[in-house]
Amino acid sequence: AGVELLGLPPIDGVRLIKIDVEGMEKEVIAGARSVVQMFKPIIWSENVAYFSSKGQDVSFLQLMDELEYNCAGAQNAPNDIICTDRHGRGHQIS
Repeated sequence: AGVELLGLPPIDGVRLIKIDVEGMEKEVIAGARSVVQMFKPIIWSENVAYFSSKGQDVSFLQLMDELEYNCAGAQNAPNDIICTDRHGRGHQIS
């Protein structure tokens, strides 16, 4: 009895990526890099390393900068940041 592999449905858009992976945020973005570059989704990520280091650990922000994203603290989530394409391409927060 063989295993049947199912094909992935076509994806024609990604509006938001929400990340809460306990310190593995950079790895998630690295794995999703082509999706981010193609669809320019809003990225909402927990980033305890940045906030607990009082802004000293900027490694996630540097990665987002390489992807031409700007990030800011989420209003009601003290350990989260929200990032959008700095050129206004893709999805933005209104």
